[in-house]
Amino acid sequence: MKRIESNEPISVFQKKVMRALLKGPLGKIVSLRESGESMIIEFSQMGTSRISFHVESNESSFLATKQKEEIAMTHFLLRNEVEKELKRIMERLGAKIED
Repeated sequence: MKRIESNEPISVFQKKVMRALLKGPLGKIVSLRESGESMIIEFSQMGTSRISFHVESNESSFLATKQKEEIAMTHFLLRNEVEKELKRIMERLGAKIED
């Protein structure tokens, strides 16, 4: 995922994504949070991986562009599956994702 775009405020979008994640197995290992002008997706199980996005937002929408990623060695095999499911959830919630 290189870019994530949504027609909702980032805080609303993040809450919806986390609620959707908690309904499935990813809720135990994936988190999504804001840190300043960044959004961070973190995978935590047998290591920690982080994907950071720079966020440009206004009151009603946001655009997040990938800045940096730190992937744990133990996550390389699972990464594609986790990202695919996360992307599916975000698109279902109305986001546009660019790979």
